[in-house]
Amino acid sequence: MADRLVRHIIEHLKAHKGFVLFAAPEADLVEGWFSKGMPQQYAPSKPEQQKLQGSQFVMQAFDVSKAPRILNQLDCHIIHLPINELMPQQIATRIDPPEDGASGYAQLVSQAITAIDQGAFQKVVLSRAHHIALDPYHWPTLLTQLMLSDQQAFRYVWYHPEEGLWLGATPELLLSGTGRSYQTMALAGTQWNSKPEHHLWTDKEGEEHQWVIDDISHRLSGISNEVQIGQTQTHQAGALQHLKTPISGTLKKHISFAEAVAELHPTPAVCGYPRHQARRFIQQYEGYDRGFYTGFLGWQDPGSNKAQFYVNLRCMQLSEHTATLYAGGGITQDSDPQREFEETQKKLGTMGAVIAPFFKSRP
Repeated sequence: MADRLVRHIIEHLKAHKGFVLFAAPEADLVEGWFSKGMPQQYAPSKPEQQKLQGSQFVMQAFDVSKAPRILNQLDCHIIHLPINELMPQQIATRIDPPEDGASGYAQLVSQAITAIDQGAFQKVVLSRAHHIALDPYHWPTLLTQLMLSDQQAFRYVWYHPEEGLWLGATPELLLSGTGRSYQTMALAGTQWNSKPEHHLWTDKEGEEHQWVIDDISHRLSGISNEVQIGQTQTHQAGALQHLKTPISGTLKKHISFAEAVAELHPTPAVCGYPRHQARRFIQQYEGYDRGFYTGFLGWQDPGSNKAQFYVNLRCMQLSEHTATLYAGGGITQDSDPQREFEETQKKLGTMGAVIAPFFKSRP
């Protein structure tokens, strides 16, 4: 079964035809959708224009002005692979920063803190991209590394002929729903600790997390009959810990899950607070196009009114000889530029471990 899945991946990459493989948190199966059509049939579209056409996999960029990419299940060959057929490989890795990485990112953080002091916004999420040279990668090993990296995360491999190849293992649910009921979460604040029982959250992390709760609940209140805020807890994501608060409710009549995620994206956890001012700072000063990093992805079935969307964190883009890894952090008035850089280094380690077997061999 794994050989068949890998064969479809290679064939579709050569033919420039879209596909997606994904596994939900704690899932027993990897599900693969492989487009039957020509590349031009896998095009931008709007979810509300694709009602009653079966399940769809949606990939949305951070930039909300860009239309989502949608792959329809009815146009695909479907393959399932039991996860227990994958053989685990434990390969630890350390991501070495580029020579100017620390100073460049720290300078950006300092600039954001100055803007916060001047009242421009209260929080902004700043990110950076890290490029790693690769030897040719072996798909069975790559799939195993990814799917077994964190089985509490939503893991995926996604390819579009115009957008390239993306992989990720994200811990953050954006919205899950059935009928009119939905669940989401506020996930913000980060600590590096592999032992869940040892954690001590600072006022800075608590305040940052509360902004996310307040913004999400406010945005949902306008489209929901009710919004319920759960109890804040520590969430383990690999060797990282986050503050997580579950949020649930029921949507008003005629509000779709596609409309709900459009209202939520981008949340303060990936953009900042207030959203408009933070996004403007990111666009002006971050210095690169995030692409699908901090966008969202997942599937929806408008016919049965079900959906499951995740924020696209802990991800990378692969080309033939390069992996581009992404990481960021929430910047507030109390942030320390050097510590913020170190946090991004640790976050890069999640995808770094996935791609570690293929780091470019030194001469």
